[in-house]
Amino acid sequence: MSSINDKNQSVLISFWNYVKNPRYNVDFLKKDFHLKVWDILKLWSLLLVISLGVGMLVSFLLMWVGYDDQKHAIVDLMMNQPIYVLILFAIVWAPIAEELTFRMGLKYSAFRFSFFIGFFLILIINLSGTFWPQLANILPWLFSESQIGSVLSNLSFVIAIGLVLGIILRKTADPKKFEKFYSERFTWIFYFLAIIFALLHLTNYTDFKQIWYLAPILIFPQFILALVLGYVRMKYGLGWAMFNHLVHNGLLVVPVVLITRLSDGLMESIQNQDLEALQNISGSDLTILAVIGWGAIIFGIFILTLLINLILEAVRNRK
Repeated sequence: MSSINDKNQSVLISFWNYVKNPRYNVDFLKKDFHLKVWDILKLWSLLLVISLGVGMLVSFLLMWVGYDDQKHAIVDLMMNQPIYVLILFAIVWAPIAEELTFRMGLKYSAFRFSFFIGFFLILIINLSGTFWPQLANILPWLFSESQIGSVLSNLSFVIAIGLVLGIILRKTADPKKFEKFYSERFTWIFYFLAIIFALLHLTNYTDFKQIWYLAPILIFPQFILALVLGYVRMKYGLGWAMFNHLVHNGLLVVPVVLITRLSDGLMESIQNQDLEALQNISGSDLTILAVIGWGAIIFGIFILTLLINLILEAVRNRK
């Protein structure tokens, strides 16, 4: 059990105290559902501000070193796949798969550990296939040309590993020994998974060799995201970590999706700073721009409200 009563503590102070000393033996916070949602959204507001701030710095640095911003996995997915595939993978599948891979195993049970092993194995296999394309010839059933086919084959592999290993561990392993191992080394486990999660996102840069020296800055938002999600997973539950991850990805991806719906003519006029052409915008483009503009204002106010509440709560708690 946790030695600190976090129920009435500021979520920001609770988060900071936890990441300074991650602990395995903590109970889920007993709060009403709406209070948990409010806590998650407040932490997310801080995460979003950090991500946007570092993101602008990264964009400036990439432009300064002459890196083509089109060489990014999300841009490639956006340009070569239907919009529904982008939404499905970036907003739905990625948060679920990444939480099952990096956060599910932070609390031990035979099947949680087994499925964590399965997800981690498929991650290693996919990364190996990126650097060693011949692997697809050795394991063709794990590599599919379609995104959906790839997900289904990978998921089948994980389910098989998770079920078989889970049954074996449940019958043969002593859970107390596993939990003792977790408890004694949990800080290392917590930060190891956070760092691996952050480093994984370097694969989004398809020409990473050109900008390898910027790696610490490039992955900083993902590292903070991993700390937040790890804290949420341990104090609120895995489902809440998925929810936090989904909200974070959704707000970052949805504006990109809306921008891709603008006409080619308008995009060209914006890139060329052709003010005369911008005076003759079509009705559909105006609607999309209005949605983006008003959405930015509404979400900006909402995020600012969350952030102010987060800070004031911490100040009051310190007093």
